[in-house]
Amino acid sequence: SAWAEDGTLEAVEDPSRRFAVGVLWHPEEGPDRALFQALVDQARVYRSERSGVGRC
Repeated sequence: SAWAEDGTLEAVEDPSRRFAVGVLWHPEEGPDRALFQALVDQARVYRSERSGVGRC
């Protein structure tokens, strides 16, 4: 979790999940781009694990 100086919650995570992160800023911009890239990478893994499921 991340907190601002005024006590506002800025980010949360759930370590019991494979990938569960929430932030109140734009990680696709600036120095936190790696966080956004991690989301994209996990989405690709998720998709590849489910490829062909439910398809005829």
